Amino acid sequence: MSAARVVGQGGGGGIGRGAARPQAHTQDASEVVVADLSLPAAQATVDAVGDYRVRAVAGDVDDAAALAGLLDGAALVVNCVVPFYRF
Repeated sequence: MSAARVVGQGGGGGIGRGAARPQAHTQDASEVVVADLSLPAAQATVDAVGDYRVRAVAGDVDDAAALAGLLDGAALVVNCVVPFYRF
């Protein structure tokens, strides 16, 4: 996976943070996007990972158009949205 864009959905939680770290610490990822409904939570993951290739975005998995735009061009998508996110 050379110069790959990686998107982590639900990246603001503990599972998302755990998934973002190895992606950021590989040379295969040119960009790691941490997406979460809560932008502050996504930014906390970015801050914890501490790599210049990692950035936070607000993202709602229920917004199909926004989700399609977020995932466009991604080589890898890691879904860390928990099944009870609606409750």
